[in-house]
Amino acid sequence: MTLAATLKESTGEAHKKAESTDLQRLMMQGQLEDQLFTSYMAQLFHMHSAIEQLMGANAGAAALIRWTADQEHSKRLAADLGDLGTSVDAQPLLKATEAMVGTIKSLTAEDPIALIGLFYVLEGSMNGNRYIVRALRHMPGGDRCGFRYLDPYGEEQPAKWGAFREALDSFETTEAQSELVVRSAHAVFDGIAAICEEVMAVETVPNA
Repeated sequence: MTLAATLKESTGEAHKKAESTDLQRLMMQGQLEDQLFTSYMAQLFHMHSAIEQLMGANAGAAALIRWTADQEHSKRLAADLGDLGTSVDAQPLLKATEAMVGTIKSLTAEDPIALIGLFYVLEGSMNGNRYIVRALRHMPGGDRCGFRYLDPYGEEQPAKWGAFREALDSFETTEAQSELVVRSAHAVFDGIAAICEEVMAVETVPNA
């Protein structure tokens, strides 16, 4: 089985769990309040930023999936937050996010190839995110946000994802490396679920 197929099959349940949180449900229905949306986007910024820094420090792993500056999604998140009148610094770093960043660093320290599993989940989310955008445009701040992060590639999304999957299947991994890649992907799904739950549970900073 190819690495892409292994990741999809092995993370199915974790994927469903992450999508079943109240926050994700509200996003898909276009009923998420601005305050919750901005907090969630800020948490994703910290995750992407950590992965991007590690990609830069581990060029070999980044090259395996042909990672480029076009996939530095933290920049898009910062721009979207600006559209909504806030910034990453104006939003609190949640405990679940801090824990996830620590996990990202820990897994990568085992073997930089963990970055492939970590990024797989976030890059793969773009496939569904572009449809969520249609619903989010109906939220209070939807007319102000460019949604650069959730729909970064537009009509090129299928081709971008196809190229990413092709890259995943273009190199060989050891059994231990494959296990780490899958474990890393699971960690992201679990981390996102935890972040969603904490965003819903705490009072976030109002938009500026």
